Amino acid sequence: MARKLPIGIQSFEKLRQEGFVYVDKTAHVHALAHSGVPCFLSRPRRFGKSLLVSILRAYFEGRRELFEALDIEQLEENVPEGSRGRLLYAQSIETLPCREAESPFYHRDLGYHR
Repeated sequence: MARKLPIGIQSFEKLRQEGFVYVDKTAHVHALAHSGVPCFLSRPRRFGKSLLVSILRAYFEGRRELFEALDIEQLEENVPEGSRGRLLYAQSIETLPCREAESPFYHRDLGYHR
């Protein structure tokens, strides 16, 4: 059976469950999640940002079944539970979950979260 190309697919779950072709970059996701350094994803349109965020979301939600036979499955064998960082997902500045000045994401001078 020929595998389908994932043109326009932005859901990692759909990509994995429906047998689309996927080039495994989950080792990079693992490195990003365990780096401890904040990362701002800013790329031109159609560069896979939504799919990457979908992969990160599945990873942080613990959806192990989606990562079977991928690099990250082997990398995770030696990682203690609860050692992953946090994922803050926002479509724009306005949709960030908190706006209080006490928030570690709030920039007082500019009045927005960073």
